[in-house]
Amino acid sequence: MSELQPPAPPRVPTEPSRDDDRDSYLRAVLTVIAVILVVAALKMAQSIIVPVIVAVYLAIFAARPMLRLQRRGVGPLPAVALVVLGMIILMGLAGWALGGSINAFVNEVPAYEDRIRAMLADIGHRFPQLGISVSVEELLQRFDPSSVMGLVGGMLVGLQKALANTFLVLFMMIFILLESSTFPIKVRKIVSASEPALQSFTVFADNLNRYLVIKTAMSLLTGVFVAIWLAILGIDFAVMWGFVAFLLNYIPAIGSALASVPPILLALVQFGPGKAILVAIGYMVVNSVFGNLLETRFMGRGLGMSALVVFLSLVFWAWVFGPVGMLLAVPLTMTMKLALQSSPRSAWVGTLLEPGTSDEGSTSDDDQAA
Repeated sequence: MSELQPPAPPRVPTEPSRDDDRDSYLRAVLTVIAVILVVAALKMAQSIIVPVIVAVYLAIFAARPMLRLQRRGVGPLPAVALVVLGMIILMGLAGWALGGSINAFVNEVPAYEDRIRAMLADIGHRFPQLGISVSVEELLQRFDPSSVMGLVGGMLVGLQKALANTFLVLFMMIFILLESSTFPIKVRKIVSASEPALQSFTVFADNLNRYLVIKTAMSLLTGVFVAIWLAILGIDFAVMWGFVAFLLNYIPAIGSALASVPPILLALVQFGPGKAILVAIGYMVVNSVFGNLLETRFMGRGLGMSALVVFLSLVFWAWVFGPVGMLLAVPLTMTMKLALQSSPRSAWVGTLLEPGTSDEGSTSDDDQAA
């Protein structure tokens, strides 16, 4: 007969020691300090980092036609050469179409500001007849035309400076494309022990490429139709405003609205309120068709980020990298989201960046469908 063993005493949950709490607090502090240092370094080195980032995303965009050429029997070097040549031709055509419009507009900005001030002064002189106690000086202070036109002129001048690095960006893009054929093999070696990490990287690369392709196509259509509409109405620098609409359409939520303000003011100065209203209607129609209807249909659920995160990313990357940061805000934030979700410790941060889902809303939808 075997001896009965006494039951094991119940386990008492051990509280975390003070040393563990101190280590966790120290790791959190060091993480915050590291993030601050990285952001400061990015802001200080933006003149070097921005061309590299632009080259990387252009290479991602150009990788698809290059791979298609290689599948059709074109060698790696000829495929890269053809893709780069095509991009150079497109950039050359854009430069030829714009011509001296940017410089001409910058030179005309003071004249446009004077006309807007004269119109505001005329409106201000009529306020006393309507019983509105606002002086002309107060009206000009609250609505300073130099801030609007100066912002647009500064943005276009900054764009010219950014285009000065075109050859540097193209050379970096060439080397990235040449390495792109061996890059997946390197990634498989790095994450060979983690198949989910490789799958996550592949999904991210496909989604980013799809986003860039769809966004570029919709932005191009937006710019073309805006330029045609403004040319029909006789607005000055119609091609340039179409190019501005093409660029700012990469900025979610507010880009299209920003692109419409200068042409509306210009139409108001040139022709009066009637043409300004027609310009505004044209922008609303174009943005509704290409931005809200077609882009949403082709992109589906889209970015996998909440609207608040998209807006905050615009503010943050614009502060770090300037106007180019607004154009790159969404791809950069998507990259951060992938990096955060790849680690179990930071996966919760990546989850916070995703759009929220409501169980109650889905239930109500099911009930309505039933």
